Amino acid sequence: MKPQFIIKKDGKRAFVVLSIEDYEELVDAAEIRAAKDEDTLPHHIVKKLVIDEENPVKVLREYRGMTQGELAKAAGYSSNNYISMLENGQRVLNDKALKNIAAALNIDPDYLTQ
Repeated sequence: MKPQFIIKKDGKRAFVVLSIEDYEELVDAAEIRAAKDEDTLPHHIVKKLVIDEENPVKVLREYRGMTQGELAKAAGYSSNNYISMLENGQRVLNDKALKNIAAALNIDPDYLTQ
């Protein structure tokens, strides 16, 4: 999904343009989550993940109010070094880490692969 941004004269983003397919996919996903009563993310967190393209591990860790050390422990790691490297782009999530970190954050693993 590659949104197009319409920028105001002051340089701030004013609107987002999506293809109709991407829009429908977002609506469908939201409806499915709502029907399953799954945890949904507030707009400011989605904005950080999708629009601002911030690191999902860091954004979601902070959203859950966890330190790197707390997340590392909850995900089964002995230190926060791995979490730090993930957040700084020095490491990439493998399948096992994806599952462990998603479980520790109590989120759908898809949120980490944006």
